[in-house]
Parts: sequence; structure tokens; C-alpha cells
Amino acid sequence: MILVLLAGCLTLDAMVHGGIPCTAVGPSTCEDSEEDEWGKVCVPCDEPYDWAEAHPWTEDMVPGGSLPPIDGAEQEALATGEGDLDLWWLPASVSPNGVTVLYSHGNYAGIEHYRPRARMLAALGFDVLIWDYRGYGKTTPHTFPSAEDWEADAARVREAVVERAADPDRVLIYGYSLGAIPSVNMAISAPGCALALEAPFTSISAIAEASAGLGLPGSHLTSGAYENIDKIGAYAGPLLTMVGDEDELFSPDAVGALADAAGGSVEQWVVKGARHGVSRGVPEVDFAGYSARLAALAAGPCAAP
Repeated sequence: MILVLLAGCLTLDAMVHGGIPCTAVGPSTCEDSEEDEWGKVCVPCDEPYDWAEAHPWTEDMVPGGSLPPIDGAEQEALATGEGDLDLWWLPASVSPNGVTVLYSHGNYAGIEHYRPRARMLAALGFDVLIWDYRGYGKTTPHTFPSAEDWEADAARVREAVVERAADPDRVLIYGYSLGAIPSVNMAISAPGCALALEAPFTSISAIAEASAGLGLPGSHLTSGAYENIDKIGAYAGPLLTMVGDEDELFSPDAVGALADAAGGSVEQWVVKGARHGVSRGVPEVDFAGYSARLAALAAGPCAAP
């Protein structure tokens, strides 16, 4: 694979995406899928997401094994000139803290897969905006974006939050896994009150060097557009990083190096027993610790003036 890329003068940038567009939803992603209940993708293009659906939480994941449903979720299509970004606005499902979380999700499927995470944030008192990238869920076009298009789309979403958030000065930018790429871009160009990165994507070059088994520097395989570890030094605000000590994609050491490269105050949290993913990730393994740290951001860096 690496030799093919070199021969064609290509980069790994175009290979970071793995979403599932709603046009691909069917028996292979739902009824006949080998994925467990967390990984099934079943909502077609013409059906809305059910924000009251029960998720397979257990008592050790969230208190009581359930969270309150979202009441009043609103869908928005944000035009890009080439299609529409699919956005969902979710009100806090408990007493609101006045902070809006701008949530950029990971690489698998799309919004449908990350509804449990959005529900967790709403249950902690946050209003939530979650969006799908091109090639994911109901966003169009159903092809993956270039680095330039993805950055432009993220900027449009950031503007939409300023226009609609209850308090545009109290926006917590949150990136999970692959979502750390647009989140870091947004935090640099239009900082919110804080930045939270959960199991964040660090850099293509580090991944390439670790997996290729070659002496070739990974920097030869990327344009640099997705090199978060090189870019995050331009962000000078508060940063919370979260990663499991059993994360199979981004190790605590890699995430620690990313945090150390940031330009502002940083809290690093490593969660024992947490892996990479929605079913046994940081929030599911230690919801109490997760709640406390996000509450501290809301009451500290994101506190009302």
C-alpha cells in the first residue's frame, strides 16, 4: 500500500474517512450486520433519527442504565454550495448549564452511531450540536471531502453555532477521535471557551511510521492538513484530553504528546480500562469522572462572564 502511494505521488489524507452514507443503509448494515447493537446502522435517508430510542447502556455505563430522552431535537440542512451538511441541535435534557457543545464525531458511520454520546452530553446539561461530514449519514454529497472542503465545512458549522447558541461566548468545541481534526481547526480559527478532545486523532505521519514497518518518515505520506500534533500549538485556550489506557488506535503516550504540544493550559486524563469506541470508551467506563471534568469546564473556562 505504501509503495503504491509513493508510485502514484498520493498521500494518506484521502484514506482517513470511513463513513457510511444513508444511501448505503440496508440489510448489510443493519439486520444482517455482524456488528453488535452499538455498531448497526439502520436509519435510511428519508427517516429522522429517534432521539428517544433506548440504547444498550448498562448500570456500569450510566446511572440506572438509562438517560432521559431528548425532547425538542431539531434537524438543519446547512448549504455548502455542493450539498447540505446534516446538523442536529439538541437541547439539554436536564437543567441547562448555558454551554453549547459543538460535537465533531469519529470515523464510523455517522450521527446515528454517535447518538448515545450526544445523549450523554445533553444529560449533563449541555445543549449539543452534532454534525455529519460529507460521505457520512445524511450529509451530501455522499462522497468524502478533500482536506480543503472539510476545513471549509467545519468553519461553516462553527459560524452556525455562533448564530444559534444560547450564548455564543460559551461554546465548548469537542472532538472525538477523527473529529479532533475539524475541532482543532475550529479551535484555532474561532476559539470557543474550551476544547475537549476524546481519544483524539494525532497525526497521519505517526500512524504511518508506526504501522508501515519502513524507515520512510511518515511526513512524506501526508500533506500536513491533518497533522494535529503540529497544528495544536496555535491553540492557546484551555484543553481537556481524554483517552483510555487500552485505546487500540491512539495510545495515552500519543495523546499526551499532542496535549504537551498545545499552547494553553491542559488537563490530561487517562482512564483505566477504557478502549476506543462508543461501547466501552471513556464515558462508558467512567461516566462519573467524565461528568465531573465536563462540569468543571462548564463552571470554569466556560463560565458566564
